[in-house]
Amino acid sequence: MRSVIFTLVAVILSTSQALGFGLLLEGDGYLALDPDNLHAADVFDFDGDGLPDLVQELGNTILVHGLDGSTMWSTTIDTLEICPECTGPGGWWSFYFGGFHAIEPGHYDAVIEYYYDNWDSMIYTRGTLVISTQGTTTRYHFVNRGLDVAVDLDGDEYRELVLSRDNGVNQPSSWEVWGHNGVSSVPSAADEGLILRQNHPNPFNPQTTVEFELGRDGPVRVEIHDAAGRLVYARPLGELPAGRHEFIWRGVDRHGARVASGTYMATVISGQLRQTRKMMLVK
Repeated sequence: MRSVIFTLVAVILSTSQALGFGLLLEGDGYLALDPDNLHAADVFDFDGDGLPDLVQELGNTILVHGLDGSTMWSTTIDTLEICPECTGPGGWWSFYFGGFHAIEPGHYDAVIEYYYDNWDSMIYTRGTLVISTQGTTTRYHFVNRGLDVAVDLDGDEYRELVLSRDNGVNQPSSWEVWGHNGVSSVPSAADEGLILRQNHPNPFNPQTTVEFELGRDGPVRVEIHDAAGRLVYARPLGELPAGRHEFIWRGVDRHGARVASGTYMATVISGQLRQTRKMMLVK
């Protein structure tokens, strides 16, 4: 079976121009594009053959495979070590592989974002791990800060991590940019008049509520994209007054059909302002 899978990989790579795309080998053996790793600079070539290697998420373990089937690197996320409060019944744990990035000189790292949500005990936490690919050492652990994007903002060829912090109920989120040149804060979109809160419940099935707050009157539109960036659902909410509002998404596309399980992005747009939150639909 493995030889069939990697033969298929070779065919895909030889017939497609998508060599800048990361490839995800799913736990059930199917091959897919990794929607969180669609940038050429994110491709990590462990064996130096000029081809992107395969990233597999298997439970709490991330592995990198060569086209010959060999495992070149792996790391396992210890849930209790990085999140001691992530215990008890009714909780939901998940992590997202955010790609391989050159963040500091001399290092190439795996960036991983994790979530824990327990509505029974009212515990919600998130964090971002930076794990060295020269081993499995966790070089940085950003507690209560989620990864929004990793991008080279200052042109130094190293990617900065744009991290967001949820500051609690009725408080706007805040952002910071972290890189080897230090940490800097980013003005919150809330200062300009828009606050988007984490949807609840999350994960959800069959529906979830998206709450947002306007600092001033204005037109509002809600968009839902899938993990690959495709527009799934859109709805104009019209002109809304300043204050708190909510929108219920019932897990359907623009034609009213139920969408598949997976990660989705909810974006609220008001004039030139927009904010996005990551959501998880499970079945």
